[in-house]
Amino acid sequence: GYFLAVHVDEQGWYARALSKRFRTLIIPLCIWCLIWAFFTIPLAIICNIHAGRELSSNIFTGWEMLRYLALDITNTPALGPLWYVRCLFLFVLVSPLIVCLIRRGGLLALFILGCLYYFYSLGGTLIRFLVFGFSLEGVFYFSLGMFFRMKHVPLALNPIIGAVMFCGGLLAYLNGLIVLSIALMIVGLWGVVPVRRFPRVLTSNTFPVYLLHMFVLVLFGNGKIASPLIAIGVGIVAIAVSVVIAELLRKLTPKFSTYIFGNR
Repeated sequence: GYFLAVHVDEQGWYARALSKRFRTLIIPLCIWCLIWAFFTIPLAIICNIHAGRELSSNIFTGWEMLRYLALDITNTPALGPLWYVRCLFLFVLVSPLIVCLIRRGGLLALFILGCLYYFYSLGGTLIRFLVFGFSLEGVFYFSLGMFFRMKHVPLALNPIIGAVMFCGGLLAYLNGLIVLSIALMIVGLWGVVPVRRFPRVLTSNTFPVYLLHMFVLVLFGNGKIASPLIAIGVGIVAIAVSVVIAELLRKLTPKFSTYIFGNR
């Protein structure tokens, strides 16, 4: 939201934003949906045959097959992390409405969105609309980013204060204070990250790792690891393998990797 709002005063900003996000979000989303389906469905069939189960066990059938294409916006896509990619594009679609709300309502509009998000976070049914497709949680933070940029709110923060805020947010999260924790962690991370230079191998592989680690976790029996230490080890292995795969793809298939990683 913050970076999108940089261009809202320019002529034709919405058309350019949609065009760019289509290339960087929708095209990768479609490709990864197909890759995940061709990876997991044969794997599930092999496991079902080995375990003596029906061939369709652990495979989405009927209307649930829409999850393989991320078309069921009331549920997570089959490749879970793609919910964020899909959600972000939906926010861009309605961004002119958010811009209008911020211009006309300012802090009041943001306060109303915050109240709606608060009721949403209570876990009730009030406006709990499309949890993994168009959640009010995402709307609020996307709008908050746009507000910061459009109203020129200064975001300079001492890195030490930022680190303390991030740790405070983490503690709040562990104690169930979700709304407070996310706000603290976002602002705290903002204070720490911009003044730090990270290696290119990390910054260019955040999106690939975000998606590729799921393939590794499936091979390790995702969700069936009992020991926390083993789970941490598997996570580290998943990240390392994801980085290696991403770098190999960029080297062997540079054009294809540009499409699947959204030119990141």
